[in-house]
Amino acid sequence: MMYASDTMTPKRPNSYVVHALKRKYAELAGELRACRAQAARIRKDMGHVTATLRMFADEDLGEVKPIAPPARCKWFAHRQCSRTILEVLRTADAPLTVREVTERVIDRCKLQGVDEAGFRSIQDTVKHALAERRGTLLDDDGGQPLRWRVRA
Repeated sequence: MMYASDTMTPKRPNSYVVHALKRKYAELAGELRACRAQAARIRKDMGHVTATLRMFADEDLGEVKPIAPPARCKWFAHRQCSRTILEVLRTADAPLTVREVTERVIDRCKLQGVDEAGFRSIQDTVKHALAERRGTLLDDDGGQPLRWRVRA
């Protein structure tokens, strides 16, 4: 039995789709190559650290648990959030809560499309940045919720 589709010649694939898929494949191949190069560099660095550690102590490194690198916040360029937090706190009339700092940072950086999950992500970044600078550049009032100000 012959079907109508068997007698039809196959259509030529859309050249735009083929081109886009080839480009995506090339991008992924390039990304993989870069990751392999980075992995090789990291293995080399670990070898140097291992050799240096053995000069000071004969430790078994098999028991050392890896530490995952911190996730980067997709909302800010490098150090943009920290600089903006300091600007916000320097211009504030009174100490601010983490939520207030986060809201002002979002406004000052003109971030668009911040949903609830995005707000929480930005707020976590702000919280971490504030905690990192506690006692050096910033002080908190010790209350609940903490209110932050630039150290005098």
